Parts: sequence; structure tokens; C-alpha cells
Amino acid sequence: MAVMQERPGRRRAIGAALTMGASGWATPRAASATIDATALAIAGHIGNARPEPGPLVLDIAPIAENGNGVPVRVSVPGSTSSSPHALSILLLAPLNPDPKVALWHFSALSATFEVATRMRLARSQTVVAIALMNDDSYRRVDRAVHVTIGGCGALLPPSGVVRG
Repeated sequence: MAVMQERPGRRRAIGAALTMGASGWATPRAASATIDATALAIAGHIGNARPEPGPLVLDIAPIAENGNGVPVRVSVPGSTSSSPHALSILLLAPLNPDPKVALWHFSALSATFEVATRMRLARSQTVVAIALMNDDSYRRVDRAVHVTIGGCGALLPPSGVVRG
């Protein structure tokens, strides 16, 4: 006599998912994951170098009403091809699902060493820009941005809030 095994149904799968979530096994760990991803993105760009504060400007509003399209401008003021200028600029939003927003490369033939774009911000966070200068030094600037409505489509709780 053959024994029939019960196929896992939708109710059983939902029950298992709820059990894992309630036990803490499958709860989101977005904060630690994004911090690790940010550290990896920075290390991938600058290695073990220590970025210094310097002639790098991150122009972003301190309050963004909507995180879907926050205007941002990154520049190296007063730079020309004969003065210290940026070879690349990395823009990061550490608390976004993917922290690496953009990476721009420049050459000595670039007319200006600045970029302007719009970026999505999932929640209030500190936006980071890191520039590799033509003298092989790195410059870093951070700006805090308060976001009233997140723009990455995920319903993430504010930092430090535990849902239970």
C-alpha cells in the first residue's frame, strides 16, 4: 500500500512564514545590512585610504518633503584641469536598500568637476559623497537629510523602532 505524502499548501507555507517571522528568524535586518553594504561600497572605491575633509561640496536640502526625487549637486569648487580636481565622485545613501546611488568619472578635459541629479531617499539619513582627487587623495563630505515621505517604495520603520 502506497503512502501518500501531503503536498505543502498555501496555508502551510503562510503558517511557516509567520512562524519564522514571529520567532525573529526571518525579520528584516535592513539597518545592519545597509551599513555593511555602505562600508563595502566605500572600501571598493577607496580601499584602505582615509578620506579627508576638503574642497568637496555636497549641496542637498536639509529637509526633503518627498524622498522620490531629492535634488543633489556635488562639486569641487574652484577646480580646473591645472588645479586639484576630482577624478571620480561616489554618492551614497547608507539607509537606502542599495546604498550606492551613483559613481561619476572625470578627466582633465572635463569642463567642470561637478554633477547634479535627483536621488531617491528611503528615509531620513546622512548622504555621503567621496571624491578621488588627481593628487591621489580622497575627500569626503556628509550631509544629514530629513525625509518626511520615503521614496524607495519599501515600508521601512524608522531607525530604532522595533515592531512586535
